[in-house]
Amino acid sequence: SRNLITADESDSLSTVLDLMERYGVRRIPIVRSESASKLVFVGIITIDDLLASHEIDADQLGRIIRRQIGRKAALLSEQFSTGEIGRASCRE
Repeated sequence: SRNLITADESDSLSTVLDLMERYGVRRIPIVRSESASKLVFVGIITIDDLLASHEIDADQLGRIIRRQIGRKAALLSEQFSTGEIGRASCRE
């Protein structure tokens, strides 16, 4: 199981962009801490939102997408090596 990547509602846009780039994700849920163990969903920031508002430059967009492609390629490689892809296609 993977951990959900989130940003706190008080985080800067720079922090959100950094998370997108570091983890290769196009969407970051925004949360608020209600207590030590409870997070409340506040909203979501997407790469499309950032493009529409001109808050992201082409270089940063390219880095996020390259990281996303690399992450997906690694996941596919893992699924091939464990046989998960073969089993999934046989069930369909």
